[in-house]
Amino acid sequence: LGPTGLVRGKVPYPVQLPAGPGGTQVSFRSVESGQTFQAYLIHSSAGQVSGIVPSDVPLGFAEVRVSYAGLESDLTLVQVVETWPGLFTVSESGRGPAVAQNYESAVSQTLNSLTHPAAPGQYLILWGTGLGPIDGPDNIAPPVGNVRDDVIVRFRSNAGTVDVPAEYAGRAPGFPGVD
Repeated sequence: LGPTGLVRGKVPYPVQLPAGPGGTQVSFRSVESGQTFQAYLIHSSAGQVSGIVPSDVPLGFAEVRVSYAGLESDLTLVQVVETWPGLFTVSESGRGPAVAQNYESAVSQTLNSLTHPAAPGQYLILWGTGLGPIDGPDNIAPPVGNVRDDVIVRFRSNAGTVDVPAEYAGRAPGFPGVD
């Protein structure tokens, strides 16, 4: 997929890592329109590529291909949807507790945990991706503002379930691809 060692992109994220001939590239070709779009790459290594699907990729099926050092992967068919939110996890594996912070003040947002839960009425900051497209470039510091106004966060416990409308559901300021 990429070089032996991890290569990190910098904002504005490039469409190739490392720069120069033979760097990793990820392309999406819309099955419906035939247009091809390049992902913005966050990092690349031999075992993993991380990138941002451009907001202007049409919804529907797309063929994805990774290329590196003159070699190309087989095409993989994916479905591009408007939104598919997912939360980051503390373990970075997709399992276990979500990355959630207790908003205490503008300078203090401690990690929420069993030993440091949020207080009643306190704001929580949840970190994830997949809220959907934005207007503007996806590889630079994103605009501040809601991407969606219909996000509901469902909290479950032994005491029951509570649905809470999100006060803010948008890109994390300064972090392309992070909601």
